[in-house]
Amino acid sequence: MEALKRFLLIFLGSGLGGVIRFLLGSWIAEHTTTAFPWNTLVINATGSYLIGVVMGYLLNTQAPVALRYLLVVGFLGGIRPSRRLASKRRTYSEHGASVACC
Repeated sequence: MEALKRFLLIFLGSGLGGVIRFLLGSWIAEHTTTAFPWNTLVINATGSYLIGVVMGYLLNTQAPVALRYLLVVGFLGGIRPSRRLASKRRTYSEHGASVACC
């Protein structure tokens, strides 16, 4: 698969995933009342689970490699903000909030 095609698939998928992450994260934040970043934790856990499920399905069905780039690397990679939870914990602790996690 040529590099430009991979780039475009990841670009499109991660753009859509980022929008979904923003909408879902905003909705969760509006419906929780604690200082703990539940939105980031829920999105990370769900995204990680979906990456495993979707990748397993794509590998078992001999799906085109292009779908892996679009769905797993792009879309689900865009949904799952892997470093955000740690940075939010650090931000909360710098401001004196006690955040127990993991």
